[in-house]
Amino acid sequence: MEKKTLSGKNVLVTGGNRGVGKEIVQRFAEEGANIIFNSSSPNPQAEEFAKEIETKYSVECIYVTCDIRSEEEIDKMIKLAINRLKRIDILINNAGRACFGDIETLKLEDFNDCIKINLTAPFLFCQKIVPMMKENKWGRIINFTSGTTQVIQPNLGGYIAAKNGVNSITKVLAKEVGSFGITVNCLVPGCIDTDMFNDGVKGFAQSLGVSPDDVKKNVLQNHIIKDPVEPKSLANICLYLCSDIGYGITGALIPVDHGFTC
Repeated sequence: MEKKTLSGKNVLVTGGNRGVGKEIVQRFAEEGANIIFNSSSPNPQAEEFAKEIETKYSVECIYVTCDIRSEEEIDKMIKLAINRLKRIDILINNAGRACFGDIETLKLEDFNDCIKINLTAPFLFCQKIVPMMKENKWGRIINFTSGTTQVIQPNLGGYIAAKNGVNSITKVLAKEVGSFGITVNCLVPGCIDTDMFNDGVKGFAQSLGVSPDDVKKNVLQNHIIKDPVEPKSLANICLYLCSDIGYGITGALIPVDHGFTC
């Protein structure tokens, strides 16, 4: 039997209960990885999904509730991963949430919440998991940001500030851990065909006082390929970066955006 690409590897995916994260969980399980993933609040559908993954692919798939705004809950998720899987080889910082409002009127509470989810949480997961990757002399970290860090949009100041922070952390960390066999990269998507994108379109439209259809049309007209990116495409690129074939790539901000940032 041909060995699967990630046989024996253990993966932590944040936000693996839907959208891109769910595709990553499934794709990595197909290639033999054991996985722990979370949602921010209890989700019976995510529990069922984890059971389905275990049954279908004969891997360990653990679902846990973890509000990534809380360092205590992050610690609990990592502790559970170590107890059940013994180590974490691959970290996918997928979870994120947009926040809308112009700089003049954005509430500090909302700004801070956006920073916690989109910047502080990825920082903490990296900080706490890197030591075991160093010990194993092997690791893969993939962060997610946004094409809006390159093509700046109004009313997204908090989100863009946080995601640009992740872009910087990706490059800094790659230089800090490269000698330990660890690569650190960042996917920079455009519009993705997920609930988050569609909900974000509604929120952005509301902040501008226009219709969601107008926002979606305006956004996609700036893409060379006039369709949202499929989550499966991002999952496949993550798999490539975590495979032996992708070892030479580190410190990269990789656009997967249908030409949005071209």
